[in-house]
Amino acid sequence: MKQLDFLLGEFRLEYTNLTTEQVTTGRATSSGKALADGRFHEITQYIPVPGITAVWLIGWSDIEGHFVSFYYDDWGHHGTFTSPGWEDGHFRITGDSSVFGGRHRFVDDYEIDEDGSVLKKGYVYIGEDLVPGDIVRFRR
Repeated sequence: MKQLDFLLGEFRLEYTNLTTEQVTTGRATSSGKALADGRFHEITQYIPVPGITAVWLIGWSDIEGHFVSFYYDDWGHHGTFTSPGWEDGHFRITGDSSVFGGRHRFVDDYEIDEDGSVLKKGYVYIGEDLVPGDIVRFRR
């Protein structure tokens, strides 16, 4: 679980949404805490525009041999994801979500910059193509 400690604590987020017809930017917050005697981390993000709270529950599965994640938000979206953990300086988590009226496959790619901030690049599969979805900078 130490691999996920980079998500713990309070963050200010700056994001760029690349999925809208007109690229949009904004600010949000993220709060991460350990749960279940440290076996899971809960990451809660609040995005004021459009006004949504999203929660990720992430933990290590000894049986499956990788990280598992469950996502839900207050709009009724939900998903499940997996990750092998940090590889080559990146923590990538991949999975499927039921969002915006359909089922979509996503990849979130996290890396820690030299200044200690966290950069997340989000991607979505459109057919067989993996296309950029968002860019989020986490700052303490």
